[in-house]
Amino acid sequence: MYGDIIDGLTLVGLLSFPAYSLYWVPYHLRRARRRRLWVGLAAFLLWCVATYLCFLRPMLQCMGGHCAGRVSPFLELALAYAGSSAALILLMHGNRARRRD
Repeated sequence: MYGDIIDGLTLVGLLSFPAYSLYWVPYHLRRARRRRLWVGLAAFLLWCVATYLCFLRPMLQCMGGHCAGRVSPFLELALAYAGSSAALILLMHGNRARRRD
């Protein structure tokens, strides 16, 4: 059961930010809002850091045999990963909604 929850949260963290970016970046390019693209780049870099810390590093440690059926801290990391992706999406959406051009 915990494995399915962890997998689902990790999938949300892994796929939600890139999917939203496919909408956000073209939106700004079409509307000639290139000045705000730095927000997308910063969010992408933060997502890369979150991906490494919450997904890749624990996965690589497990491949080394250091997890042996443990649930924790993988559940917490999956929650943090999904939460960080949601926070980045909210940050980018809030920036998109502002009309200070």
